Amino acid sequence: MDGITRFRQLLDSAESELEIQSFLEGNPYLLLDFLMSPKAKVITQFPLGSDFRPDFAFVHSNSGGNFLELMELEHPNHNIFNCDGSFSQQFNHALQQVQDWIAWCRAHQEATLRQIKPLIRYLKSENLYVNALLVMGRRRELSNRQRQERFEARLHHLPRGIQFRTYDGFAERLEDCQK
Repeated sequence: MDGITRFRQLLDSAESELEIQSFLEGNPYLLLDFLMSPKAKVITQFPLGSDFRPDFAFVHSNSGGNFLELMELEHPNHNIFNCDGSFSQQFNHALQQVQDWIAWCRAHQEATLRQIKPLIRYLKSENLYVNALLVMGRRRELSNRQRQERFEARLHHLPRGIQFRTYDGFAERLEDCQK
């Protein structure tokens, strides 16, 4: 059984976010395929000062600069929406968390560059680009038109550098990368 099939099965049975993280730690090639950067370094629980620890960080560089990609995993069964169709507190909290990471990295760019420097053969420049990905919930929550429209509007208005995917969308992207 391939890694993506095992990942999809885990999404249906996981009782904690830690199970998802442990699986991805044991199969880092899935994350590198998703990132489409085979030379990136994958770091778990990457510290951002003493305040934050993203589940995963990916560090890579190219002629355009140095890149730090941060990833937050929430439990697949955490709700994106409340029963009334508004965004859940869990979703809003997780989204605020990744926004805080990016703000921290921008406010502490020199410290962040020093932190990633040992992970990259050499810094290509002093430019640092920080992006974040939040993975949470399942596509079945987009069960009606109102939720779909709210979801799409929220995605289009996310701050620069932040992406969101449901676990189903994340798994599909992994499958596409394997083809």
